[in-house]
Amino acid sequence: MSNNIIPDWIHSHSADSGFVAARVSKHLGIPFAHTGHSFGPRIEAEETGLAEAEFITTSTQQEIRTWEVYQNFERGIFHSIAFGIDTGQIPFEIVERSEHGITVDSSVRDEMSSNGNKNVSSMYTGTSHVERYIELVQQNLELSRGFGLKQSNRTAYSKKLRTAKRIIALDIDNTMIAPKIGNPGLDVLREKLLNRPDDLAFAVASGRDLGLVREAIEKFKLPIPDIIISAIGTQIDYRPDVDYSDKSWHKFISYRWNRPRLMQSLSLVDFLELQEPQAQSPIKLSYYCTREKYNLETIRKALGRDFFHVTVLYSHEKFLDILPHRASKSRALRFVAKKLGLSPHKVMTAGDSGNDADMLGSPFLSTVVGNYSPELEILRNRNGVYFAKGFAAQGVWEGVNHFDWQW
Repeated sequence: MSNNIIPDWIHSHSADSGFVAARVSKHLGIPFAHTGHSFGPRIEAEETGLAEAEFITTSTQQEIRTWEVYQNFERGIFHSIAFGIDTGQIPFEIVERSEHGITVDSSVRDEMSSNGNKNVSSMYTGTSHVERYIELVQQNLELSRGFGLKQSNRTAYSKKLRTAKRIIALDIDNTMIAPKIGNPGLDVLREKLLNRPDDLAFAVASGRDLGLVREAIEKFKLPIPDIIISAIGTQIDYRPDVDYSDKSWHKFISYRWNRPRLMQSLSLVDFLELQEPQAQSPIKLSYYCTREKYNLETIRKALGRDFFHVTVLYSHEKFLDILPHRASKSRALRFVAKKLGLSPHKVMTAGDSGNDADMLGSPFLSTVVGNYSPELEILRNRNGVYFAKGFAAQGVWEGVNHFDWQW
């Protein structure tokens, strides 16, 4: 993608390549078709191809019946496209030489022979095979606006993300939206993001989990983001309507993460109160903690050596989160930018609280909105960080203008 070479379609042959094509297709949002050549030894891979390929190509109707043993047979779409043969090399006197056939009236024989020559030449050549295949691909892409009829329901990357040259990443609460103070600037920011150029990807980076991010998008009619970084950077998704998280990110941040042991150790800290179940995740621990009682040294002693494998975030003077050391909004955003081949100076961020601090203090261009929490004061006068006067979304757009990123 860094070379602007983006395929419209993927085709895979055999079980293992079908499995790989399905994964690539999900990540890049590029539809694929599949041709199977062997059955039995790679059942799981063939099942994946059946379920996720836009269609399966076979040479004959008989070959389609061999797929009936698979669990996902009903989910497959099949097209039988006759294989190509070089008709110029076929001895049409096969019946005569093999002494297998019947003798017919010469006029009937001539007509049948003519039909055979014509139809074999039009239906059983390499050219006709390719033309039919391309016709099926074009039909699929036209009907699905380029996403694939199946793929459009589960694409990981949006089409805009595949051509992104810049990313604007925004926190949600008190940055994009601030209902308690009337959501200043939200209408303008919403309109700007809805009409953003094709080379600008929109990301949200929130402390909310994915479900609550979806709620905010619906409730406040926010533009659909191309990237969702949720639960303070512990999860990355590329569409809000599809449950398809970036597994490579999850695997990366899970290194040395032992949630039960951490939870047991922190149960001894009397000023921490575990937040509700909906605020928790397998890769995050969330607590309430008042500003007066918060003491990082006590938490460090309780965790022992595990302290060096986690990140402790305190925000809004009442929320405390324990994350894997490798997880944060900033690291998640860098991970995505690297996948897209973008350097940090092609990323702009905006936030308001302590759980945005690492993202705002990173090498990105960063805006601290006017209604920020006191813990962000440490970022003042840092290069690349702009403290806006405007609150919430109004401050975001002020930052866009400050960094000359307007569109």
